Amino acid sequence: MPGDTQEFAIVNYINYQATPKDSFSLRGEYMDDANGQRTGTATRYFGFGLNWTHYFKQNVFIRPEMVYYQSLDNPAFQQGTKNTQFVAAMDLIIRF
Repeated sequence: MPGDTQEFAIVNYINYQATPKDSFSLRGEYMDDANGQRTGTATRYFGFGLNWTHYFKQNVFIRPEMVYYQSLDNPAFQQGTKNTQFVAAMDLIIRF
């Protein structure tokens, strides 16, 4: 049927509060994008990430993270030439 797609995902978080202003998260994820509708490449994906959240104030915090991704069946990264990708990113969040 036009517009139908199949995907399946599981995400797991393990959180640890180190101090009142600092917490850490481990994230494991798995996704099966069978038709490539979500990502552009029909393959299964595995990801593992580490995240740190630091509150400067109640409404101002940063959230740097490092994540390793792997496409299991077909190369999905670097224009379809690589099966793995490492991402380092950071958010600055200001609530108002």
